[in-house]
Amino acid sequence: MKNFGICLMIAGVIWGVYAFNMKTSIETEGRTVGNGTYSLYVPGQNIHNLDLAARKQNHLLGAGVTVIAGVILLGFGSLQKTSKSSDESATKQTSKYDNIYTKAIVILISIAATAWFYEKFVKP
Repeated sequence: MKNFGICLMIAGVIWGVYAFNMKTSIETEGRTVGNGTYSLYVPGQNIHNLDLAARKQNHLLGAGVTVIAGVILLGFGSLQKTSKSSDESATKQTSKYDNIYTKAIVILISIAATAWFYEKFVKP
């Protein structure tokens, strides 16, 4: 769980860097409106696009949630202690399988949550 938390944190930071570098403005081309004496040249401009800004915000939110999930998994993974009791073999077997199932469940939940978030907020 500790390693998966670290991977989630790294993925969240990379996603955050990508989100911070997203463009939120579009360029318009300059053009001439009208003909003859009364024609007017409209220069090209940068226009702030609210849709692109909302997408950037959603990506940043997703990256933040991913980093926080990674921190939580890292914290809970650090709390696990190895037990050295007399029935070490029995506890190792159960903890080994419990740990595998726990990791699989956490991975499936993370994938499902990320897919839901993408479908709900990021996908146009």
